[in-house]
Amino acid sequence: MAKKLILLAGLLCSSTLMLSAQSISVTDIDKKGDMVSVLINGVIEINEIELQDGKLVLPAYIPDSGERQPVVRFRTKEAYDVVEEAVRTNRPSREPSKRINYQITKLSPFDREGSSLKAFAEVTFNGVLDVDVKVMESQRDKDLWISWPARAPDKTIGERSWVDQVKLINRRVKDIVETDLKESYQEILKAGPSVPDVKVNVREGVIDTPLTVTNVEVEKKSAGADLLAVASVDLNYAVRINDIRVYERRGQTFLEFPVSVSDTGREYDQMRIFSRPLRNEIRNAIDTGQPSQEKYAEVGFEISKFDKFDRESSLKYFCAVTLNQALEIECVIIDGAKYDAFVSWPSEKVDGGYNDQIIPINRNLREAMEAALLKKYRQQP
Repeated sequence: MAKKLILLAGLLCSSTLMLSAQSISVTDIDKKGDMVSVLINGVIEINEIELQDGKLVLPAYIPDSGERQPVVRFRTKEAYDVVEEAVRTNRPSREPSKRINYQITKLSPFDREGSSLKAFAEVTFNGVLDVDVKVMESQRDKDLWISWPARAPDKTIGERSWVDQVKLINRRVKDIVETDLKESYQEILKAGPSVPDVKVNVREGVIDTPLTVTNVEVEKKSAGADLLAVASVDLNYAVRINDIRVYERRGQTFLEFPVSVSDTGREYDQMRIFSRPLRNEIRNAIDTGQPSQEKYAEVGFEISKFDKFDRESSLKYFCAVTLNQALEIECVIIDGAKYDAFVSWPSEKVDGGYNDQIIPINRNLREAMEAALLKKYRQQP
């Protein structure tokens, strides 16, 4: 997934060379009124840049909430300064470069039945320039295609078609990057979680049926390390908990369940176990590598937390659902993008995308929980 390219003197070849920020250069510039377009390294065209109070205003997506969401970002001040100087002086860089490499730094599938959007992605060029893209699926022939940043036309000024905010003008580079994105998305689908073919009875409300382990996978780690194993378990054929870590310290073993780590390093629990029998079932399944002897295919759920996020953001609510009075799972409601509000389940950001930490693997349960959460969200004043 982390392929890189070098374009030198018009020749395209593969390479593992990582380029410095100085290799980001403005090879062409075009100013129309207050708007500026720049060409980065002869390949990446960024349109509708403005200079306000001495600072660059980069093209962005603006949802209904009005919060600007930039579709391009600079990772270093050096790269920002190169573009800022070109825009301020209306001149290309003095030492232009046409070398380019890239890496897919985010690829997060969007699982919504009937949606043509299949994944949110991010491509990083030369290690310093991030561009948001989307993996889409044609409704007619189901072929995948890549959507680069663009905005809707402003009909008040006579625009009739979508306006490109970012595009790759070199066809060979564009084809290779887009092929990589599509193949990487397909690889993620192939490696997705296996879903048991078991009918699960789902209902909203409190039930007394216990949660037990219906499947377990354990990956042993190297001897001598504190981390003994990493495991995943399925509960009642309906929910999968990944990345359960087994540690040994001072002669004792203990389990560490998935957490969310903030930018400041603070950890937040993604789940809570209220039932000692369930905790024992999970521990025994991981120790033995075998599921519980008693297996159930029934899940009842209730919304146990619904807290509003009081900031201008696409994140709207912190929520939690409790299953069978034994397990509480954190989730959030996202809204404000081009697509309808949706529920995001616990995941961890990794190179190239996100790993599911806790996820409903039974479609009926997932749809029922998400419908209940979104109904409650739409009922809010």
